[in-house]
Amino acid sequence: MFGLGCLNSALPFALTNFSAIHLPASYLATINSLVPLITVFARKIFFGTKMSRITGFAVITGTLGVLLVVGLGPLTLSGEVLISCLSSLSAAICYSLSGIIAVHYFKNESLIALSFVSLLSALIVLCPINYFLLGDFPDIPLEGLYPLALLGLLCTGLAYLLYFKVLKFFGPTASSSVTYSVPVFGTIWSIVLLDEAITWQIILGCVVILIASIAIFQGERKA
Repeated sequence: MFGLGCLNSALPFALTNFSAIHLPASYLATINSLVPLITVFARKIFFGTKMSRITGFAVITGTLGVLLVVGLGPLTLSGEVLISCLSSLSAAICYSLSGIIAVHYFKNESLIALSFVSLLSALIVLCPINYFLLGDFPDIPLEGLYPLALLGLLCTGLAYLLYFKVLKFFGPTASSSVTYSVPVFGTIWSIVLLDEAITWQIILGCVVILIASIAIFQGERKA
């Protein structure tokens, strides 16, 4: 279970953070949205799981929807950018494989145990690495601890409980489709909290993602 936690949390966290240094958020969101597509092919390769036509249509449509929401601005190709893209893609592969492994080998484990060990393993692995890379832990002001606790408890702890719950009931492909909603909700919160503009492209992308998500759940239910 510790290894699952490293694959599901520690490794993709580190890879994504490295990629974020050189890639815009839109590229990170787009690459991360490939998780359902990777999951479909990985299940086919390792377990011979058949993919329904609805599921195949949905994973491709969902990725196109993410492209509509975030857009892809100009980016100069360089060695650093290429390595960052590969790093982000590796993180997506980690999420995909961890979901498949959790369903096939840890389906009867406690949701709380899976979530706790997953995050604990990330803490154990990443804390020493951060200490040696940074030389010392940065001083965090008291007002900075509140959003940190909120992110840890709700956006990570509670999110993992819900994720593993969906994983058990609907399988890895359907549960991985949550990656489609990340740019959608990111855009919604930016409009509500930051007064950012909304465009027809964003609205169309959100509709496409919604259709893709519904189609994935329907396809997995019939598979």
